[in-house]
Amino acid sequence: MTDRDFDAERRRILRRITLLTWSLWGMAAFMAVAGGALLAWIFRGLGGLSFVALWALLSLILIVAPALVHVVMRLSGRRPGEDGDEQ
Repeated sequence: MTDRDFDAERRRILRRITLLTWSLWGMAAFMAVAGGALLAWIFRGLGGLSFVALWALLSLILIVAPALVHVVMRLSGRRPGEDGDEQ
């Protein structure tokens, strides 16, 4: 293989990884919005909030909470599974 073949292969792999990453982000956002709608439907009328307001609030919580956990773990330098109890 020549250097051009390696460059073309690298670009193809990066393009696929980028597409996969954006697809995963899109699915996570869709699941958060759909989950927020389901929870808003289950808890409709809670606290005097309308369905739409409750849906927006719950969707935001479902998106922000995992992001905050990720940021805190990233800033603390810890990774999942680094508890020291692995064999």
